[in-house]
Amino acid sequence: MQGHTDILIIGAGLAGIGTACHMVTKLPGMSLQIIEMRERMGGTWDLFRYPGIRSDSNMHVYGYEFRPWVDDKSISPGEHILDYIKATARDYNLNEKISFGWRVMSADFSTDTALWTVSLESSDGQTKQVTCRWLQSCAGYYSYGAGYRPDFPEEENFRGQIIHPQNWPANLDYQDKRVVVIGSGATAVTLVPSMAEQGAGHVTMLQRSPSYIFPDKDHDPLAQKLMKILPEKWAYRLIRKKNIFLERFKIGRALKYPEQTRELFEKKARELLPDDFDIAKHLRPSYPPATQRICFSPNGDLFTQITAGKADIETGHIKRFTQDGIELEDGTHLPADIIVTATGLNIVMLGEAQFSVDGKAVHLPDHYIYKGCMLSNVPNAALSSGTLTASYTLRIELQARYICNILAKLQETGADYAVPALTDDQLTAMPRLPFMGEFNSGYVLRAIDASPRQGDKDPWINHQTYLENKALLLAPVDDGTLDFKSARSKILQAAQ
Repeated sequence: MQGHTDILIIGAGLAGIGTACHMVTKLPGMSLQIIEMRERMGGTWDLFRYPGIRSDSNMHVYGYEFRPWVDDKSISPGEHILDYIKATARDYNLNEKISFGWRVMSADFSTDTALWTVSLESSDGQTKQVTCRWLQSCAGYYSYGAGYRPDFPEEENFRGQIIHPQNWPANLDYQDKRVVVIGSGATAVTLVPSMAEQGAGHVTMLQRSPSYIFPDKDHDPLAQKLMKILPEKWAYRLIRKKNIFLERFKIGRALKYPEQTRELFEKKARELLPDDFDIAKHLRPSYPPATQRICFSPNGDLFTQITAGKADIETGHIKRFTQDGIELEDGTHLPADIIVTATGLNIVMLGEAQFSVDGKAVHLPDHYIYKGCMLSNVPNAALSSGTLTASYTLRIELQARYICNILAKLQETGADYAVPALTDDQLTAMPRLPFMGEFNSGYVLRAIDASPRQGDKDPWINHQTYLENKALLLAPVDDGTLDFKSARSKILQAAQ
């Protein structure tokens, strides 16, 4: 690890590797290093090891725009995605740029020198500092230490195993065991059919309230045909455009016609479920479609396992844990040998590092998000983040291209740093809106008080659609808000 670099990227997962590929390609004259706190690359796709882990988005839009996804499955197993990330890092010569086992503890930007001083700590307790011109956080949006885990009444009474998917034990034996999975999000919808298919005795998905679950194919027939008749890159570009359009169309339709969308979801489920299954109770959410992420059931696997009698859904509130299961408030008892708490993630930003500018701490709720990736009055830094209505990677790559444009502008103008500037008067006048707008998923609501704010006009709106982000991020960087400045020491030296 070098003591100084032009660009320092935090995180060697999907976002970090993809962003680095854009930077080494478009900014060949700049040095770049990647800091990864774990001992392996891959981020989410290396950390999570629970049964059935897979993408929840079509890989032709979740994959990188510059590297075709050629797997037959467009809804891909996690290990294939991990292989894809590793192969990308290898082909772009990034492996030698990654320092594993180092965690960013804090980072301070000096307007005197226009440099970040980044304090690191290794997994064995060593510490060191490095400096960089640009700091890019690709550390994701959740804590890698532990998932969100509420306390349940009398859980100490339960004699079996209680497991969170983020800390899945190696070689867990669940053959012929009764399993209750608490949760109704993407993780639960993945776990329940996977464990049922792989030998669990019976698996119950226990939810307080339903989520939207849509069954569809795990492969793209058109993609498979185009890959056979067209050059790989051409085919991938066409398939990617088709899926971007479909994502946008489906979300737009869901928002405009919520009742018709709800009916479509229920019709699809009804085709796969037993006649006596209570769809109104278990699959009819209280909120409109597309105001929370929609769960995907590849080939209707969840519904297939319910029809086969190997899985079921219970909707209700937990009264207490018992020695051999869970008792609900209505008196229902769910027997269990294993309880899986698929209760979500602990949302954090900037990899839980403490940022500061000239020694003053950056308190995220006091800052506005600029173009979805920079923070008001924080120079030469950005965080990579996805959206809730489109594939994660789509905005990550738009942001990477945008940051490359900023860095190229810094080189062109001779400026030392770029900062989205807001005066005190502007800060006072702008409404402080939630980072994710009206999205009301539990993990979003829990993170409101620790997240930046968004405003009511561009470039301070945290847009959630691909086209809005594309228009905003690929516009010229000289927008009248992003200031390009020289280091204070350089200004003083020139004055002398």
